[in-house]
Amino acid sequence: MIATTYGEPEEFELLRREWDGLIERDPAATVFSRPEYLSTWWEHFGAGRELALVAIREGEALRGIAPLYFERVVGRERMRFAGDPEVTDYLGITCAPEDRAEVVGVVLDVLLERRDWDRLEAGGLSADSGWPDLIADVGRSRSLRVERGVDDVCPRILLGAGFDGYLAGLPGRLRHEMTRKLRRFERETGGYTVRTSTPERLAGDLEVFARLHRTSAGEKGGFLDGGMETFFRKLAIRLGVPDPVRVDLLETSAGPAAVTFSFRYGLTLGLYNSAFDRSLGPLAPGLVLVTELVRHAALEGLGVFDFLRGSEEYKYRFGATDMPVYRLVLSRG
Repeated sequence: MIATTYGEPEEFELLRREWDGLIERDPAATVFSRPEYLSTWWEHFGAGRELALVAIREGEALRGIAPLYFERVVGRERMRFAGDPEVTDYLGITCAPEDRAEVVGVVLDVLLERRDWDRLEAGGLSADSGWPDLIADVGRSRSLRVERGVDDVCPRILLGAGFDGYLAGLPGRLRHEMTRKLRRFERETGGYTVRTSTPERLAGDLEVFARLHRTSAGEKGGFLDGGMETFFRKLAIRLGVPDPVRVDLLETSAGPAAVTFSFRYGLTLGLYNSAFDRSLGPLAPGLVLVTELVRHAALEGLGVFDFLRGSEEYKYRFGATDMPVYRLVLSRG
């Protein structure tokens, strides 16, 4: 296998067709692995960083890709996977399972030829992906010192038994609370519908999402500033709705009550962000919409509803269980 390192943002698009084919062969790939996501992230957050897309080929075939960047911080020069924990829930290398060990070895060999970094910070590696152990083992084989810690958790719901099976598996208290709130919301509002955005309605639906989001309390209310709102808009446009980006609205006769921004990839629906009408707070419109998303995901035959990063209390009201996300630091000996 031969590696080529690309350093220009235009390479995301030039590699896209090959890259998309590689994603189809990688069962651990997520929407965060896609060049459209990463190029949008780079456009908004890449300032002051040096891009390093390491593409590994065997003959003419692309066998792996490691989207990395180099940056200098106070007292430290480091390589990192493209993306960041604030907006990127999973990070890492994309390749077919049978090529993993060789691809990681080639990537590390390429990096070791550079003398301008003292550590590779490899975060965003989910516990069930197999990447944390593999990267650590290959790193040690290259005489790198490896430290491992938990980056965060991604609470998840398994839907293999369908929605009825999911409900049956919930503790009685959670199941009763969910049912009670759904009935109360319907009774108090006179009924509701859930609508998934289309390309034609996307612009207006994202306006609603941004408006409701900015009414949130605390840090969340300030999260979707002008730059971040543009980032979300570009993700939705470049990736596409209703797949893999899903923008869903809970609507009553009085208007939108809640909006979610999700990603669908493989057999997973990942809840990326949400907002709701604060005046309806006592009626829990956010819980109602998420419950409906879980129901629809199960009906569509999806196997996982992923709440993505963060241990916010509301996620566990749905019976979600934590999936650890690891961070490795590989340092020169």
